[in-house]
Amino acid sequence: MRHCSFILPLLFCLGCSSRPNQIEYVIPNGFRGTVRVIHKEGAPEVPIIDGRYVLSIPEDGVLFFGGYDPLVSHLRTARFANGNPIWVSQRIDDHPEAGQVGLFGGSTQRELSGRLDENDGKLVPKGPQEYHVFVGTEDQWTSRSR
Repeated sequence: MRHCSFILPLLFCLGCSSRPNQIEYVIPNGFRGTVRVIHKEGAPEVPIIDGRYVLSIPEDGVLFFGGYDPLVSHLRTARFANGNPIWVSQRIDDHPEAGQVGLFGGSTQRELSGRLDENDGKLVPKGPQEYHVFVGTEDQWTSRSR
């Protein structure tokens, strides 16, 4: 009986684990290249539509957003503004069909100031958090200049 008082709270906590955020990239029609999504204080928050954080990317491929950062842990889908789907990998070993436009990558970048935080000894960020993805065919993705 003593073990039940330990096991029940443990099972309850395991059932409360948070799910990743659902992100939908809405890309301008015909856009190809790198998309930059930049978390910047004071910028508008990312809207939630039908349970998804919707990142409506401007024509220049750069989106600024503020408030909560849903990109820290997320699953993504993508489409063009006209509704046409953009391929997004669902497994480690899957690939789009030849010539099919997809959303590739997913790097994060942040400039550091070079000075250490007095409390935790970690480098202090200098600029905003940036997320980069690439829109194009798999050939364009693998042959792009980095």
